[in-house]
Amino acid sequence: MALATLVIFPLFWRGLPCSDDTLPHFFRAVQLDVNLRQGAPFLQWGPDLLRGYGYPIFAFYAPLTYWLLEALHLLGADFGPALQIAFAGSLWLAGWGAYVLARRTLAPAGAFVAGLAYLFAPYVLYDAIPRGALPELLALALLPWALAAIDRAQIERVRTVLVAALVLALLILTHNVVSIFGLALALLLAVAGLPRPAGELWRALSPAVAAIVLALGLTAFFWLPGVAELRYTQSSRPDPPIAVWPRFEQHLVPPVSLLALPEDPADPAQARVGRLRVLPATEPVDASALDAQRAAVEVQNGNSRTRFLTTEELQAGLDDVRQAPRDDGTVALIVRRPALDERELLAEGRLDPVQGLVGDYWYSRDPEHPEYQVTLINARLIALVAQEKERWALAGDQLYVDYDRSAENLPPGTRLAVGEAILEVSAEPHTGCGKFMARFGRDAVLFVNSPEGRKLNLRGINARVVQGGIVRAGDPVRKL
Repeated sequence: MALATLVIFPLFWRGLPCSDDTLPHFFRAVQLDVNLRQGAPFLQWGPDLLRGYGYPIFAFYAPLTYWLLEALHLLGADFGPALQIAFAGSLWLAGWGAYVLARRTLAPAGAFVAGLAYLFAPYVLYDAIPRGALPELLALALLPWALAAIDRAQIERVRTVLVAALVLALLILTHNVVSIFGLALALLLAVAGLPRPAGELWRALSPAVAAIVLALGLTAFFWLPGVAELRYTQSSRPDPPIAVWPRFEQHLVPPVSLLALPEDPADPAQARVGRLRVLPATEPVDASALDAQRAAVEVQNGNSRTRFLTTEELQAGLDDVRQAPRDDGTVALIVRRPALDERELLAEGRLDPVQGLVGDYWYSRDPEHPEYQVTLINARLIALVAQEKERWALAGDQLYVDYDRSAENLPPGTRLAVGEAILEVSAEPHTGCGKFMARFGRDAVLFVNSPEGRKLNLRGINARVVQGGIVRAGDPVRKL
């Protein structure tokens, strides 16, 4: 972002570039300000536009960009500087959003390249500088955020559907056309992440569909009146005043053109494009430095060359996971997290009713919620998804136990003797998140979050310490 700032802000520091659409957007923002000061902020008519004849622009054109400019104006900026801030900020937001979206599946280096590639994509810069299409630029900046929110909602479900709906609503209120493509891309992203069993179709699509429906409901005040009044516009006339009236379909290209070389630009000035040098990806970090005593690992994407397992491969290993002992189990591994994204393998650890696993960063991060003090994951499950024991610690749990932690065997309130300590199972579920997906794959997180995975508590369980004591690798685990 610092690099982007050094490149972007000089473009707009001294003023606005000479562009095609900046002035119309300037006039519309001023008209909104006039309407606001005259007590009609939501008036869909622009009485001073079109040389005083008036123009119903706000009835059909997404208004959020003009409200953003008006907010900057009310904070003390004139409309010229407000436009400068909006253009530069949109470019910065676009690069950041592309990084966030790419980071869901790529290592930081790959996500960094993706962010820069999107930020400096020719069409994005063309919107910002020669064309001056601020609403479309802002929508393109919001688009990766919307897709990232949809992708996260598929994994974390209810908790993030509302966030995804709000980001999609902002996209709809920013630009008409980009939002249509954005909603389509959101559905495609949901379909791309479908688990392979056909019975999971609706469950996999439901978060994206729910977010889209909620976003459409939140923005109905804008698009519903516009749809109702479309029949009164020039484009709906049987004899439009322009022989070839612009229509939405003209923005769609035949599929064959996607495989063809791009046509020469209509504007010769656009042909002067500099070279783009593609940098090679950095070598992924190997997590094999973990050893039997102590290790600190970077828990980031790309830490291992291990291939992620498919849904079919994970399902094939489920029978072994189900064979975990229901009564007398063992502690297979103890992992302490001294800080975020750091791991220590312990031969023994102390569980404390106040601190949880002594030395673990839970106590400094969330001591108000003891129900999350300790997490236990099935050693057979992590052996399946991680494939190598050196990668077990990436899961981020403290106790790795060979024990049946299904809801049937360990309902909330059950007490477990683990070594010298006693734990009580919490009611709060422990589900797969974006970090789990980055480390073990999309199929793995959908696998543990599936109905069967929830029933078996495949991702793990939360527990609190009710009696402290020493826990060692190999110690017994049993119900009390």
